[in-house]
Amino acid sequence: MSSSFIQSYLAETFSLAGQRIVVVGGGGTIGDEIIKRLARAGAVVVPTRTSAEGVEKSVSLIHQAAEPRSCPGGVVMDMCDQGSIDAGIDQLAQLMEEPPTGVVINAGGHDPNLIIGPDKHFSDTDPERVATFFQRNLFGQEHVLRRLSERTQSTPGFAGVVICSVAPTGLSRVPHYRMAKVAVEELVRFLALDHGNKYGHRFLGIAPGFVTSGNPNEQNAFATKDPVRYGAIVDHIALNRQFTPTHDRWATGAEIADVVTFAFSKAARYMTGTTITVDAGFSVNKLGNSAL
Repeated sequence: MSSSFIQSYLAETFSLAGQRIVVVGGGGTIGDEIIKRLARAGAVVVPTRTSAEGVEKSVSLIHQAAEPRSCPGGVVMDMCDQGSIDAGIDQLAQLMEEPPTGVVINAGGHDPNLIIGPDKHFSDTDPERVATFFQRNLFGQEHVLRRLSERTQSTPGFAGVVICSVAPTGLSRVPHYRMAKVAVEELVRFLALDHGNKYGHRFLGIAPGFVTSGNPNEQNAFATKDPVRYGAIVDHIALNRQFTPTHDRWATGAEIADVVTFAFSKAARYMTGTTITVDAGFSVNKLGNSAL
């Protein structure tokens, strides 16, 4: 098989040239890699962040990773503020000459004050923090998808990818995070059925496992501070023996972003309504490696 044939096949199947993708939450360990990889694959990428400084950083990352034309700019959008979301959607229309052909919802994150550890009771949680948490992790995301739906119903081949989580499969200390992620997955399934039938649009969830981060404020960082909990997590990552002599590697942001890029490619054209788990076997390893 000639190298030119292989290159032609790869370009035809995995190129995102011609796609216009909005990445809501285009920052952090996963978001940074998503925006870079989508741009490198040929898409025009418009990131949203909660601040102008964040937007500037994301736009710069895209320009460094690909070409300046890969990103016409970014948009400030606060998932906890419906007015900010509405204004951001309007600004997207001004930035992009045509409606987007896809969206990644990577917004959200945990609140350390809502972690229920051994010394904290569920009844201790602050209702205002809970309300803010669900606005960021569920209601804001639903609002973005609803507003984009208004503008993309006639866009052929539109696809939405929502970053979900393996949290519902067995993380015991983050009940609100689990609740939100289960609800978001149900929204993905609904949109896949409803918009698939009405408009031919696809929707997929992607559920990362534990991801390595240098940011102590990101949601996985707290688990590294507890040696017992960290060891239990590592013990449930089935593929760890394939990765490092110490068998304790977590995913990189790039490994999640690669699957996001695949989800927008022609290779995924018959996939919708499902959540792709990217966790090296964490969610299916019920007993742990030491018990096998």
